[in-house]
Amino acid sequence: RLSRIRGEEGTVVLEVEVRPDGSPGAIRVVRSSGYPRLNRAAVEGMKSATFSPALRGGRPTGQTIRVAITFELRDEDRLP
Repeated sequence: RLSRIRGEEGTVVLEVEVRPDGSPGAIRVVRSSGYPRLNRAAVEGMKSATFSPALRGGRPTGQTIRVAITFELRDEDRLP
């Protein structure tokens, strides 16, 4: 809500460890949105994500990927 009031927007780029079971492991901000609140929201949201793991020799394996999350307000989202 506070980010809406303040008109905060931006893109956060995260580096995410994807475990062999598809769950996220370590999550790190590699490029900030410029707003710590948005960065935290991106990390928190990523904790509940589910991925399709990479396969090596037909077996699931861990990998590290980058994910960009963009926070963009539409006119109806902006609060006075």
